[in-house]
Amino acid sequence: MKRIALIVFGFALTCNISFAQKGFHAGIGGNYNTVWIINQNSYSQPEYDYKLDMGGAFRLDIGYNFSKHIGVQTGFTTFKGGQKYEDSHGTGILREVKMSYSGVPIQFKLIGGESKVKFYFLAGPQISFLSKAELSGNYNAIDKTTLTAGKVRFEKSNTGLSFGLGADISFTDFLYINAGMSFLYGFSDINAASGSGTDTYGGTTWRFPSPNTGTYEKSNLANGGFSIGIHYLLNKSAD
Repeated sequence: MKRIALIVFGFALTCNISFAQKGFHAGIGGNYNTVWIINQNSYSQPEYDYKLDMGGAFRLDIGYNFSKHIGVQTGFTTFKGGQKYEDSHGTGILREVKMSYSGVPIQFKLIGGESKVKFYFLAGPQISFLSKAELSGNYNAIDKTTLTAGKVRFEKSNTGLSFGLGADISFTDFLYINAGMSFLYGFSDINAASGSGTDTYGGTTWRFPSPNTGTYEKSNLANGGFSIGIHYLLNKSAD
């Protein structure tokens, strides 16, 4: 893998290209992220310690560069959300929240450099839509080991900020790869305001206070990790 990366990087440095990057571009990419739920909702059960959780993402990107240094980018992405938890109370039961989202980011792009390797910074809002959620562990007072469908416990959409930074490495006038880091933080609460089913313990919400503090804090979606993709400049404007 390291040898392939060195060959790709060396090829990018030796190609005879004009470096123009203005115009429409489209591409595909993937991410490998750490995934988190900030402020876990334990549904009045004891809270567990966080455990490292990883997940992938797939992207379809489309954008327009107004110049060599400024552009916008949007597209479509699917990604894993959720959280794993350690058995921190001696019960022998681990917890896990598995979530799947799709999302639409709208990002402003800054590009720096005049060589074959250009640095970029992306930032903007992202609207994400929940497609699947499952819970395992002692979230259910009746059966503490069975995987339970959990989509009803979460809001259908989430609004957050997506941002990233890295490098665009050109192969030709029209083809380049991008590699860097990307991050997402959801500002809105992922827990559903209206409850349903027997697991609400007679309540009408899925927003439960912490048994440690007696108060409720909203739970936030978050992820971040390595990003790579390949883009093609659909049309190149003259400088």
